[in-house]
Amino acid sequence: MLEIIYRIYEVADEETAAANLKKDFEFGLYSSISKAQNTELVMDCLVCESREHFKEIIKMNYGDNISFRYSRKLKAGDLYCVIIGEHCYNTEKYFNKVTFTCDCCNAKVETYFGKPIAFSEYEVKQEL
Repeated sequence: MLEIIYRIYEVADEETAAANLKKDFEFGLYSSISKAQNTELVMDCLVCESREHFKEIIKMNYGDNISFRYSRKLKAGDLYCVIIGEHCYNTEKYFNKVTFTCDCCNAKVETYFGKPIAFSEYEVKQEL
C-alpha cells in the first residue's frame, strides 16, 4: 500500500499569476518572479495500491487531460498534479490477515490483527 501526498494546480493566466505572486509576497513567500504562480486547488493524501492506481484515481476525478508534472507547454486553465511524498505500508509485515464469515449475516469479513511479540534467542541472551 502507498500513501501518496499530492497537490493539484491549475495553470494561471497572467492576471491570476500576478495576483498569486502578490499574495505570496504578502505572506512572506518570496518565489521567483519568472516562475508562473499557478493556483493550488487541492492538497490531499490518498492511500492506494500503486502509483499507477493513484494516477487512475486522479484521472477519474479530474479528467484524462491532467498532467503529472508541470510543463511550459501547459496553457492557462490546464491542470497538473505533483506528488509531494509517498510512504510505503506493508500491512502483512506487521499484521496477520484474517478472513471469516459472520454467523449472523453470513457476510465475508477481512481484517488484520497484530502479531504477538516474539524475541529471538539472541535478544533474550542480550537482556540477561
